[in-house]
Amino acid sequence: DLEIIWANQPIMDLYGNVIGKKCYEVYKGLDTPCPECSVKKVFSEEKTVVHERINILPDGGHIHVLVTSSPVRDAKGNIVAVVEVAKDITERKKLERQLKEYTEKLEKLVEERTLELRESEERYRGLYESSVDGIASTDIEGRIMECNQAFADMLGYSKEELYKLSIWDITPRKWHETIKKIRIAQVFVRGYSKEFEKELIKKDGTIIPVSVRMWLIKDK
Repeated sequence: DLEIIWANQPIMDLYGNVIGKKCYEVYKGLDTPCPECSVKKVFSEEKTVVHERINILPDGGHIHVLVTSSPVRDAKGNIVAVVEVAKDITERKKLERQLKEYTEKLEKLVEERTLELRESEERYRGLYESSVDGIASTDIEGRIMECNQAFADMLGYSKEELYKLSIWDITPRKWHETIKKIRIAQVFVRGYSKEFEKELIKKDGTIIPVSVRMWLIKDK
């Protein structure tokens, strides 16, 4: 009948003499049993139940507790009572709330930053693709990693075809040493080159004169 028949000293210190009182009156300040009564659940399921709940204190405050409700059996094996062991987890719940709030703020910050980066990338991509000048990126060995459509159209290749080539494949051999010297003396030293003229080889073998400027892209 949910009447408290025994309690240890810590319970007495918090709630006074609770013997003979209903547990829902003492811990919840209710006039009727809790909707999810763990004691009734132990009697019906005949097994230990572990759950969290909020207990109301006499002064109106409250504490979070982790409660283990276990059956007590008589000599015949019948359940005659339930022992509830409550562990105060108020501080843990407070830390969990703080962690949740921090995580939500961090997720929001990451989401906002990701959106900013995506918008910035889209703006860059729009400028990159709409440029009338040919733009290409190569790795340190000169292999073509990326280019805009103007670069591909200028040489008569598709982008996919160019990604299988290097800058050396589309540059007449007589310019190779000049390019290497500019890369070492200018680009790798100060991050960019002065504008200079050279030639490129189109897909159909035609040699075309071009004006070029190179600059360096660095990681962190």
